[in-house]
Amino acid sequence: MAVTQSLRYPRALLDAYFARDVYRDAARNRRGVGMLFTLLLAAIVTLLAVLRIAFALSGFAAGEAPRIIAQLPTITVDHGRVAIDRPSPVTIHDPRTGAPIAVIDTSGAVPSLEGSEAWLLLTRDRLIYRKSAAETRVFELAGVPHFVLDRDRATRWVRGATMWGPWIAMPFILVAMLVARLIQQLLAALAVLLVGRGAALDFAAAMRLGVLAIAPATITLDLAGFAGLKVPASGWLWCAITVGYVLFAVAACRTPAPAGPIDSPDLGL
Repeated sequence: MAVTQSLRYPRALLDAYFARDVYRDAARNRRGVGMLFTLLLAAIVTLLAVLRIAFALSGFAAGEAPRIIAQLPTITVDHGRVAIDRPSPVTIHDPRTGAPIAVIDTSGAVPSLEGSEAWLLLTRDRLIYRKSAAETRVFELAGVPHFVLDRDRATRWVRGATMWGPWIAMPFILVAMLVARLIQQLLAALAVLLVGRGAALDFAAAMRLGVLAIAPATITLDLAGFAGLKVPASGWLWCAITVGYVLFAVAACRTPAPAGPIDSPDLGL
């Protein structure tokens, strides 16, 4: 029975688009707050995000990374002091635009990132990183006893990040996506309660309707993003679609139920 039920979850994703009876059944005949369905939505969005990261890293590793790495000198840090194997300063450029992205200067000629488009500066004893236009961070290298960065090591780092980075990040992305979906579900549930006054809906029923209502916009817009489509005002569009499905859900609950049982999946918990 549990296996059969789990196989029906993908169908529930489609039912959320158009099946009025499933919305009514979720509100009237099911239990819990739809947590398993929320987790399913979060898992789908997480998978799409991880795949996008993996594709982006693969493209970077095959295209831009070798051209950036080819510009690197061999960098040696001994007891917090930086040395390189060529005259300083060395500027690393973006291979696509030619803009400077990093400067390596052990001579003291470039003391800061002020006036430079580069976002990283390595001096004889500090690493300076421009986090944003308003924030720059400085890391002292005094605690580094010995470290060498050459082209071979940089290449291995890129390969490792491409192979393992997205999957290491997956659980953290899943937690973030689950929290976001729960917040969206709660807001949709509050909208259901507000719009559905007089429809005899309690909080748990509203939560089940809420997770069904956020599913169409979530799946559609995330699939569009995964496909590389630029959707203008996607946040507002998500809100508009979800509000439409909230109204659809409440209207479904106000209409008489059809004769006979409804073969709809339990939303879980």
